[in-house]
Amino acid sequence: MQMSNVRLPLAPVLATLLGGLSPFVAPPATAQTSPVAPTKTYGLKPIVVLVREGEKATLTLELGEKAPEGGLDFEVEADFESNPVLNASSADRADVGDVRDRVKVEKGKTTGTLPIPIRADNLTEGIEAFVVKITKSPPGWIPERSATGPRLLDQTPVIIIDVPPPPLVINFTKPEYSIPEAGDSSEQIVTLRASRELTEPITINLGHTKGSARSASLRKYLSSSVPAAFEYPCQRMTDSHISDTVEFPAGKTEHEVSILVCKDDRVEGDEDFTMRIKEGEDYSVGETDKTTVTIRDEVSPTDGIWIGNSTAATEGQHDHVRFEVEVFNRGSGEVKVDYETWDPHSTRYGNGPATAGLDYTATSG
Repeated sequence: MQMSNVRLPLAPVLATLLGGLSPFVAPPATAQTSPVAPTKTYGLKPIVVLVREGEKATLTLELGEKAPEGGLDFEVEADFESNPVLNASSADRADVGDVRDRVKVEKGKTTGTLPIPIRADNLTEGIEAFVVKITKSPPGWIPERSATGPRLLDQTPVIIIDVPPPPLVINFTKPEYSIPEAGDSSEQIVTLRASRELTEPITINLGHTKGSARSASLRKYLSSSVPAAFEYPCQRMTDSHISDTVEFPAGKTEHEVSILVCKDDRVEGDEDFTMRIKEGEDYSVGETDKTTVTIRDEVSPTDGIWIGNSTAATEGQHDHVRFEVEVFNRGSGEVKVDYETWDPHSTRYGNGPATAGLDYTATSG
């Protein structure tokens, strides 16, 4: 009996199958009243197959005598309806690879083989079972009887031993990513990698750590598929939007995560922040659990310089005023700005224009 070096408490089950008390019991033999010609027999061996997920079992069809001219064909099927083992679940076609529908015994041979490939499914299911049957034999050939009981050897139970899936580990594919700050809502990508293909989708928890990028006001952006519509628009004083959970789909080992990068027209150079994978119930975190995302400040050279917030001053209380200078649409590097003051030509504020030397000190630089 093929055991595949598996230690399991299956002794009662196997004793039942081998001892003739299995469901495969031959009908009582009828009394013979006259001499009959010798019968030609066949049998499937071993009489019980024990095989692990992901491995292959081989059944042998043995004849009682050599095959004649032209050889012999026996039709075979895998029966997933009959369950030969108590307290075991029935296997299905997803558990078994392609099984040939016939066994050929060549002329002058007494054996033919039938491989039974068993798929590994990464599910925890316990013991499963199904039956391989000879459904049609050549004329004059009948199944052999088991030496340990009245069972006929035209069918063999196949018992599949469950192999627990290896632990699922999630990593980033790279420890660093560099993405451009381009446009008003540019969707960029980092990639998660699973240690094995998922049989069902799971939720990955993500976090972020503030770097030089303005991440304190990050909004949540759902990125379960790529491309996808933005759930939130870019907002002032925000460099990027990322999600805090991502659904990793079944049937894949890699999944892309979207980051919404916002162009803000500020003088800031390259910025960065750190993404990390948090522990989850369905997975563990690998060595590359963090990645640094650099936002490249890729905009055109200076084409706009503005005075920012207007400032009011009160005589006798303030001895100076401060203006904020903003530079728009520029690349990295230093920018020098020439400035000077002059008397206004209108009375937009107050009752009259301020006068240099009287109301303020003229300055330039």
